[in-house]
Amino acid sequence: ILVITPSNLRKQWFQELQEKFFLPCQILETKNYNQFVRDGNSNPFSADSILICSYHFARQKSMDVTRVPWDLVVIDEAHRLRNVYKKSNKIANELRDALKGVDKLLLTGTPLQNSLLELYGLVSFIDEYTFGDLNSFREQFSDLSDPFTFKTLKARLKPICQRTLRSQVLPYINYTKRFPMLEEFTPNQDEAVLYDMVSDYLRKPELQALP
Repeated sequence: ILVITPSNLRKQWFQELQEKFFLPCQILETKNYNQFVRDGNSNPFSADSILICSYHFARQKSMDVTRVPWDLVVIDEAHRLRNVYKKSNKIANELRDALKGVDKLLLTGTPLQNSLLELYGLVSFIDEYTFGDLNSFREQFSDLSDPFTFKTLKARLKPICQRTLRSQVLPYINYTKRFPMLEEFTPNQDEAVLYDMVSDYLRKPELQALP
Protein backbone atom coordinates (compact mmCIF):
# COMPACT_ATOMS: atom_id res chain seq x y z
CA ILE A 1 0.00 0.00 0.00
CA LEU A 2 1.23 3.47 -0.89
CA VAL A 3 -0.11 6.59 0.85
CA ILE A 4 0.41 9.85 -1.04
CA THR A 5 -0.25 12.90 1.10
CA PRO A 6 0.82 16.55 1.44
CA SER A 7 4.28 16.66 3.00
CA ASN A 8 3.04 18.30 6.21
CA LEU A 9 0.71 15.33 6.86
CA ARG A 10 3.22 12.51 6.40
CA LYS A 11 4.15 12.27 10.07
CA GLN A 12 0.48 12.38 11.12
CA TRP A 13 -0.32 9.47 8.78
CA PHE A 14 2.63 7.56 10.20
CA GLN A 15 1.49 8.08 13.79
CA GLU A 16 -2.19 7.31 13.10
CA LEU A 17 -1.44 4.07 11.23
CA GLN A 18 0.83 2.90 14.04
CA GLU A 19 -1.07 4.08 17.10
CA LYS A 20 -4.68 3.53 16.00
CA PHE A 21 -4.33 0.53 13.67
CA PHE A 22 -0.96 -1.02 14.67
CA LEU A 23 0.13 -1.22 11.02
CA PRO A 24 3.81 -1.28 10.01
CA CYS A 25 4.63 1.77 7.90
CA GLN A 26 7.46 4.10 6.97
CA ILE A 27 7.86 7.54 5.46
CA LEU A 28 9.83 7.55 2.22
CA GLU A 29 11.73 10.75 1.46
CA THR A 30 14.92 11.77 -0.29
CA LYS A 31 17.30 11.01 2.58
CA ASN A 32 16.27 7.42 3.34
CA TYR A 33 15.46 6.75 -0.33
CA ASN A 34 19.09 7.50 -1.25
CA GLN A 35 20.30 5.38 1.66
CA PHE A 36 18.20 2.43 0.47
CA VAL A 37 19.72 2.78 -3.01
CA ARG A 38 23.25 2.90 -1.56
CA ASP A 39 22.41 -0.27 0.38
CA GLY A 40 21.59 -2.07 -2.87
CA ASN A 41 17.80 -1.64 -3.09
CA SER A 42 17.15 -0.72 -6.72
CA ASN A 43 13.60 0.42 -5.96
CA PRO A 44 12.90 1.55 -2.37
CA PHE A 45 9.17 1.71 -3.20
CA SER A 46 9.16 -2.11 -3.09
CA ALA A 47 8.69 -2.69 0.63
CA ASP A 48 6.80 -4.99 2.99
CA SER A 49 5.36 -2.12 5.04
CA ILE A 50 2.92 0.62 4.08
CA LEU A 51 4.83 3.47 2.42
CA ILE A 52 4.00 7.13 2.95
CA CYS A 53 5.32 9.89 0.71
CA SER A 54 4.48 13.39 -0.45
CA TYR A 55 2.85 14.39 -3.74
CA HIS A 56 6.08 15.95 -4.99
CA PHE A 57 8.18 12.93 -4.06
CA ALA A 58 5.75 10.52 -5.76
CA ARG A 59 5.88 12.69 -8.88
CA GLN A 60 9.69 12.94 -8.71
CA LYS A 61 9.98 9.14 -8.44
CA SER A 62 7.05 8.30 -10.74
CA MET A 63 9.09 5.73 -12.68
CA ASP A 64 9.74 3.80 -9.45
CA VAL A 65 6.08 4.09 -8.46
CA THR A 66 5.01 2.63 -11.81
CA ARG A 67 7.23 -0.45 -11.35
CA VAL A 68 5.45 -1.63 -8.18
CA PRO A 69 2.27 -3.81 -8.45
CA TRP A 70 0.36 -1.91 -5.75
CA ASP A 71 -2.62 -3.51 -4.05
CA LEU A 72 -3.90 -0.04 -3.19
CA VAL A 73 -2.79 3.59 -3.43
CA VAL A 74 -4.41 6.00 -0.94
CA ILE A 75 -4.33 9.67 -1.89
CA ASP A 76 -5.07 12.14 0.90
CA GLU A 77 -6.32 15.71 0.31
CA ALA A 78 -7.27 14.43 -3.13
CA HIS A 79 -8.95 17.71 -4.14
CA ARG A 80 -5.44 18.70 -5.24
CA LEU A 81 -6.05 16.42 -8.23
CA ARG A 82 -9.39 17.94 -9.22
CA ASN A 83 -7.90 19.82 -12.20
CA VAL A 84 -6.21 16.74 -13.66
CA TYR A 85 -8.16 17.30 -16.87
CA LYS A 86 -6.04 20.44 -17.42
CA LYS A 87 -2.62 19.87 -18.96
CA SER A 88 -1.23 22.67 -16.79
CA ASN A 89 -1.67 20.52 -13.66
CA LYS A 90 1.55 18.58 -14.16
CA ILE A 91 1.65 16.81 -10.78
CA ALA A 92 -1.87 15.41 -11.17
CA ASN A 93 -1.24 14.30 -14.75
CA GLU A 94 2.05 12.56 -13.94
CA LEU A 95 0.55 10.79 -10.93
CA ARG A 96 -2.43 9.65 -12.99
CA ASP A 97 -0.11 8.16 -15.61
CA ALA A 98 2.09 6.51 -12.96
CA LEU A 99 -0.93 4.94 -11.24
CA LYS A 100 -2.86 3.84 -14.31
CA GLY A 101 -4.57 0.49 -13.72
CA VAL A 102 -3.95 0.60 -9.96
CA ASP A 103 -6.78 0.50 -7.39
CA LYS A 104 -6.98 3.95 -5.80
CA LEU A 105 -8.75 5.45 -2.82
CA LEU A 106 -9.10 9.24 -2.89
CA LEU A 107 -9.78 11.02 0.41
CA THR A 108 -10.99 14.62 0.63
CA GLY A 109 -13.17 16.78 2.81
CA THR A 110 -13.55 19.48 0.12
CA PRO A 111 -14.09 17.72 -3.22
CA LEU A 112 -15.68 20.67 -5.07
CA GLN A 113 -14.96 24.37 -4.77
CA ASN A 114 -15.46 26.22 -8.04
CA SER A 115 -16.83 24.01 -10.79
CA LEU A 116 -18.56 20.71 -11.50
CA LEU A 117 -15.62 19.94 -13.78
CA GLU A 118 -13.60 19.35 -10.60
CA LEU A 119 -15.86 16.36 -9.96
CA TYR A 120 -15.09 15.15 -13.46
CA GLY A 121 -11.37 15.48 -12.70
CA LEU A 122 -11.50 13.48 -9.47
CA VAL A 123 -13.65 10.71 -10.96
CA SER A 124 -11.53 10.44 -14.10
CA PHE A 125 -8.45 10.01 -11.88
CA ILE A 126 -10.05 6.79 -10.58
CA ASP A 127 -11.87 5.65 -13.71
CA GLU A 128 -11.58 7.46 -17.02
CA TYR A 129 -14.58 5.61 -18.44
CA THR A 130 -17.23 6.69 -15.89
CA PHE A 131 -17.91 10.00 -17.63
CA GLY A 132 -16.10 9.58 -20.93
CA ASP A 133 -14.26 12.59 -22.30
CA LEU A 134 -14.56 16.17 -21.07
CA ASN A 135 -16.86 17.35 -23.86
CA SER A 136 -19.23 14.46 -23.25
CA PHE A 137 -19.38 15.30 -19.53
CA ARG A 138 -20.12 18.96 -20.29
CA GLU A 139 -22.92 18.03 -22.68
CA GLN A 140 -24.57 15.57 -20.29
CA PHE A 141 -24.33 17.43 -16.99
CA SER A 142 -24.26 21.15 -17.79
CA ASP A 143 -27.78 21.66 -16.39
CA LEU A 144 -28.20 20.04 -12.97
CA SER A 145 -31.44 21.91 -12.37
CA ASP A 146 -33.05 19.21 -14.53
CA PRO A 147 -34.13 16.40 -12.12
CA PHE A 148 -33.34 13.63 -14.61
CA THR A 149 -29.82 14.97 -15.24
CA PHE A 150 -29.16 15.22 -11.51
CA LYS A 151 -30.48 11.70 -10.93
CA THR A 152 -28.26 10.37 -13.73
CA LEU A 153 -25.20 12.04 -12.20
CA LYS A 154 -25.93 10.50 -8.79
CA ALA A 155 -26.34 7.07 -10.36
CA ARG A 156 -22.96 7.36 -12.10
CA LEU A 157 -21.28 8.39 -8.85
CA LYS A 158 -22.87 5.77 -6.63
CA PRO A 159 -20.43 2.89 -7.37
CA ILE A 160 -17.29 4.98 -6.79
CA CYS A 161 -18.19 7.78 -4.36
CA GLN A 162 -18.74 7.26 -0.63
CA ARG A 163 -19.50 10.00 1.86
CA THR A 164 -18.59 9.11 5.44
CA LEU A 165 -19.54 11.25 8.42
CA ARG A 166 -17.49 11.54 11.60
CA SER A 167 -20.45 10.18 13.60
CA GLN A 168 -20.35 6.96 11.56
CA VAL A 169 -16.85 6.01 12.71
CA LEU A 170 -17.22 6.87 16.40
CA PRO A 171 -17.94 3.21 17.32
CA TYR A 172 -14.51 2.26 15.91
CA ILE A 173 -12.26 5.25 16.60
CA ASN A 174 -12.09 6.92 19.99
CA TYR A 175 -11.65 10.60 19.16
CA THR A 176 -10.59 13.06 21.83
CA LYS A 177 -13.65 15.02 22.91
CA ARG A 178 -13.50 18.71 22.05
CA PHE A 179 -14.94 21.47 24.22
CA PRO A 180 -15.37 24.80 22.42
CA MET A 181 -14.75 27.93 24.51
CA LEU A 182 -15.72 31.44 23.45
CA GLU A 183 -13.16 34.13 24.18
CA GLU A 184 -14.23 37.70 23.53
CA PHE A 185 -11.60 40.05 22.14
CA THR A 186 -11.89 43.82 21.96
CA PRO A 187 -9.07 45.48 19.98
CA ASN A 188 -7.53 48.65 21.31
CA GLN A 189 -7.42 51.77 19.13
CA ASP A 190 -4.07 50.97 17.48
CA GLU A 191 -5.17 47.38 16.70
CA ALA A 192 -8.44 48.63 15.22
CA VAL A 193 -6.57 51.11 13.00
CA LEU A 194 -4.19 48.37 11.81
CA TYR A 195 -7.12 46.03 11.08
CA ASP A 196 -8.85 48.70 8.99
CA MET A 197 -5.65 49.56 7.10
CA VAL A 198 -4.96 45.89 6.21
CA SER A 199 -8.61 45.41 5.18
CA ASP A 200 -8.50 48.50 2.94
CA TYR A 201 -5.26 47.25 1.36
CA LEU A 202 -6.73 43.83 0.60
CA ARG A 203 -9.78 45.41 -1.05
CA LYS A 204 -7.72 47.36 -3.59
CA PRO A 205 -8.69 46.25 -7.13
CA GLU A 206 -5.11 46.77 -8.37
CA LEU A 207 -3.62 44.60 -5.61
CA GLN A 208 -0.68 42.51 -6.93
CA ALA A 209 0.69 40.92 -3.76
CA LEU A 210 -2.32 38.60 -3.34
CA PRO A 211 -4.09 38.27 -6.70
